[in-house]
Amino acid sequence: MAPKKKGAPAKPMPAPEKPRRKREEIALTRVQTASMVKDRTNEELKNRAQVMSADELNAVYLTRRVPTGILSVDAEIGGGFPCAAISQVIGRRNCGKTMLYLRAIAQLQKILGNKLSVLFAMTEMSIDISQARKCGVVIAFPEETIAEFSRAREIHNMPPFSAEELADMRKQIGSFHQVVAFSGEDLYQAVLNGVQENAYHLIAIDSIGNVMSAQESENESLHDKTRGGAAAVNTQFIHKLMPLLMTRAANGCVRDPCIIVVNQIRDDQKNPEADYKNTGGHALDHAKCLDIFLSYGQPIQADGSAKNIPTKGGSKTIRETYGKEVNWLIKKGKAGIHEGGRGSWLYYFSDDRSPPWARDDVDIYWDAANYAVRMGVIRQEGAWYTFDNPADPRNPLLKANGILNLSQELYDDEHARMAVGDSNTLMKRIREQCLLRKNINLTYEWNF
Repeated sequence: MAPKKKGAPAKPMPAPEKPRRKREEIALTRVQTASMVKDRTNEELKNRAQVMSADELNAVYLTRRVPTGILSVDAEIGGGFPCAAISQVIGRRNCGKTMLYLRAIAQLQKILGNKLSVLFAMTEMSIDISQARKCGVVIAFPEETIAEFSRAREIHNMPPFSAEELADMRKQIGSFHQVVAFSGEDLYQAVLNGVQENAYHLIAIDSIGNVMSAQESENESLHDKTRGGAAAVNTQFIHKLMPLLMTRAANGCVRDPCIIVVNQIRDDQKNPEADYKNTGGHALDHAKCLDIFLSYGQPIQADGSAKNIPTKGGSKTIRETYGKEVNWLIKKGKAGIHEGGRGSWLYYFSDDRSPPWARDDVDIYWDAANYAVRMGVIRQEGAWYTFDNPADPRNPLLKANGILNLSQELYDDEHARMAVGDSNTLMKRIREQCLLRKNINLTYEWNF
């Protein structure tokens, strides 16, 4: 018998095909994976990094602003200086940089009252309380200063301050802190501490161009050279500040201070028309949310005050000046702010020829009237200006002949209403309508 042939090995059964995942399932799996990675990263890198969902992001710079009270400026910067962001006010000397952020503090004081918390980080001189008060900030004079004022009056045989005058000098709304330091590193560390704990509603740094590095402060002689200087310190500060503004505090609250930085420009003495240069380096270039540039406009001069003054080459004509025009220009904007917005305001000195409501201050009523005309909120027909009543077009809310009379009417209405506790002034209505026409809809409310 022939031997049986061994059969060929059986072919292995093919493995069952795995069902193909639908695209939707793959995407869902990736979403789930991302969620797990987010949680694991936040646990591993606690206090060093944060991964957040889109609905957890800090976007208060879109909804929370600090107004200046100057309508034309506020309307062009989205309702005011953005919070949880850096704004730079830059310009030549004596053109109103400090005044602008002091006006913002005064407006914030009206919104928050005694809840207000402000930090001044000063590199040039202590906060000028007299200037702050002229800008509307209710801040107390130090007791030592009041004592010196009182002593001077006594020496010059002047009557002592009344109880009302003393109470006014001691009056303050909210809390104000000032930090000064011998080095920029220490100054900025104090600012970072305040930001980290969300301790201040507004922080003013005046100015970033005058910061001195620790190495400079330790030099024994003015002849010792230091490389980097303010630019290196400012860059380090920005690198540490921005993550704080983009993340939440330990208690989960959004960090939302409004940070306003003052900066100077370097004049080109040989070519005054040349473009300006920033001081303090370029650390702010990409970090700032708003860059507003101030420059001189025309002086406000008295009619009939021309005088001829002898000079070497003959003579020149001068006129008495009792105010000035200040031009402003938005050089950079984010969060709904666009570069190119521009305008001007009128600043008057303390002079009998200045409007009573604008002495040592900006004429906000003239500014509001002109901007409202530009936006179509106030109608102009020849010399007549009319603010219509939407509820009754036949009976306008205000009608005045001439821009100065219109400004006077707005001033009188505001002070008459505020005196009886009525905040629904014509200025407020004009402001609201102008902002709405710019698609700006803000409440100016804060959580604390």
